[in-house]
Amino acid sequence: MSLILPILVLSGIGAVMGAGLAVAAKFLSVEEDPRVEALMEILPSANCGACGYPGCSGYAKELVAGVDIGLCSPGGSDTVAKIADILGVEAVALVPKVALVRCAGGRNLAPDRSIYVGPSSCKAAVLVGAGPKECRWGCVGLGDCAEVCEDDAVDFTEDGLAFVRADLCIACARCVKACPRDLIQMVPADRKVHVLCSSQDPGKNTKAVCQVGCIACKLCARRDKASFVVENNSASVLYEEGSKDTPVAALVCTPGAIWDANEDDLVSWLTDPARREALKERQAELKARERAERAAKKKAAAAAKKAKADKADESGPAEPAEPGTQKGGQ
Repeated sequence: MSLILPILVLSGIGAVMGAGLAVAAKFLSVEEDPRVEALMEILPSANCGACGYPGCSGYAKELVAGVDIGLCSPGGSDTVAKIADILGVEAVALVPKVALVRCAGGRNLAPDRSIYVGPSSCKAAVLVGAGPKECRWGCVGLGDCAEVCEDDAVDFTEDGLAFVRADLCIACARCVKACPRDLIQMVPADRKVHVLCSSQDPGKNTKAVCQVGCIACKLCARRDKASFVVENNSASVLYEEGSKDTPVAALVCTPGAIWDANEDDLVSWLTDPARREALKERQAELKARERAERAAKKKAAAAAKKAKADKADESGPAEPAEPGTQKGGQ
């Protein structure tokens, strides 16, 4: 009998609170825009955060609020077109992008200076004396980027260099955020010429620790100022609209820090020494050709100068004016 009253009281409290919650749910609820659900159905559900918002649901809500419809890289142009259709706005052009590791120095080309013993994490390794590599800007190769890639787009060479397989990359940019050395960059998928070095050390120092590092000679920028820039001892491609691929830049880069995908696929470029030798041959051919062109121009200029002098000799000296005459026959 002593337990009946507490049970009844608790049951009554529960009933009252339940009724209160039901009333609150009815009168205080906020109706969600039906377009949010429609957007969720066409977004890729990658929840990668590349758009800058917390997952696809967060982006869907912000889309209804009016943010840029072209922020979903994994979805691509098809998703942008569907978003535009749902929201009743004009579709925007979306440039497909892929992740690129801006380092070509595996251990064979950029050796380690110490043996790292610790957690298999790039972030952990760089905290210990700036990492095991001689180059303090290069890829550590312990796989933080691969750990966050859900599409298995990140792979490694036999000498511990990370690279991204463009055909598997969905441009989620998770690897960009995961790399403690900011080596990974999202680049337009249709571009073919890239600088694969991120060192900001003086050229002499970079050359001492990596055989394929950028030495900041600026030869690429001199060839095409609209497509290359050299800042902080580091060359970069300007991927903005208006720039273009400049394959000749790879031919003037002495250490071979510039990769031309028109000539070599990425894996061959990173792992096959024969491809480096082939580059040297193309570089020598370019130098010989340009040397011949300069000689031809110099010879043509000399010939033109001589022809002008011969013509002047044939016409003879100008006749002196008669005494007392004025210009104009006055």
